Amino acid sequence: MRDDGSLIGQGPGYRVVIVTLDSHAAGPAERAMQNLSDDYPGLSVSIHAAAEWGETPGTFEAAERAVATADIVVANLLFLEEHVARILPALERRRDHCD
Repeated sequence: MRDDGSLIGQGPGYRVVIVTLDSHAAGPAERAMQNLSDDYPGLSVSIHAAAEWGETPGTFEAAERAVATADIVVANLLFLEEHVARILPALERRRDHCD
């Protein structure tokens, strides 16, 4: 579980990271974030598409950085062994510090 880390008068921020095969979840995640932002101030949702890691420089490193600071990590639709093997060390480092 994560530490609250909230400041007096402010609730904690929530950093949700979704690591998935492609960016299909970006639209629904954006809508969910808009709907939940009033109830969860500081909510942040980021989508990281494994299909982009080999094509767009910096995208894998951005995914690693996001996982390293996430409160909640969702990994789904990672079918290719190369994607799993690449992100797995970051997930293992973070697993005891987030949900």
